[in-house]
Amino acid sequence: MQRQVVLMGLPGCVPCRNRKAQLEQLQPEFGYELTYIDDVTRREDLVHEYDIQSVPVIVAGDASPLIGGGSLDKLRQYLTSALSSTN
Repeated sequence: MQRQVVLMGLPGCVPCRNRKAQLEQLQPEFGYELTYIDDVTRREDLVHEYDIQSVPVIVAGDASPLIGGGSLDKLRQYLTSALSSTN
């Protein structure tokens, strides 16, 4: 089963674009399918499910969502932990 990573953002959100680029860069290393929701306000179900109050939001595996921008190393640590149980 393909591991799934979901990135939720908003149009014009620079940290969202940066996180998308980071996730695309790490995709070969972790082997996940990336889903990008570029306007999470159109997905009220997700806004409520994850109590989204700021973006970007990354959801991987059963881990708690990763919220906000940040370093590639921080993202790699999150993915390592979040995806380790979905092998």
